[in-house]
Amino acid sequence: MNPNHPTHVGRGIALAVLATLCFALLDTTSQYIGAAVPVIMVIWVRFLVQTLLTLGLLWPERGRGLLVAHRPGWQALRGLIMVACSGGAYLSLQHVPVGEFTAILMLVPLTVTLLAARLLRERVNPLNWLLVAGGFAGALIVVRPKGSDFTF
Repeated sequence: MNPNHPTHVGRGIALAVLATLCFALLDTTSQYIGAAVPVIMVIWVRFLVQTLLTLGLLWPERGRGLLVAHRPGWQALRGLIMVACSGGAYLSLQHVPVGEFTAILMLVPLTVTLLAARLLRERVNPLNWLLVAGGFAGALIVVRPKGSDFTF
C-alpha cells in the first residue's frame, strides 16, 4: 500500500459487492434476452454499447489517438476472441441455468493459472494452487456433473 494514499476498505468492499451484483444481473438478463433475440444481435448490441461508452468516456482525454492501433493484428485477434467468448456465453445460457453457468465461469482463474504456469513458466506458489483447487472443488459442488449431462 502507498503510505501517501489513504485506503478506503469500506469503499472497496462496496464496489466489489456492486460489481458482483452487476455480473449477476448481466448473466440473468443475458439468459432472458438470449431466449428472445438471436445471439448475434445480442452480441452486436453489447459491443455497440461498449464502443459508444468507451468513446464517450475516453475521447475527451485521448481524441483521435484513441483510434490508433499499435498492433492491429493482435487487437483484431483479441476482439474476435471476445466476440467468440460472448457468443459462447450467450449460447450456453440457453442450455444451462445461471447458477451453473456462473460456477463454470469461475473456473477462469484455474485456467489462467494453469496456462501461466505451463506456457509462460510463471511460478505459482503452493497457496495459490490450494486456492485454485478450492475454487475447482466449489465449482464441482455447484455443477455436480453427471455422465448424462455431457451429451450434445
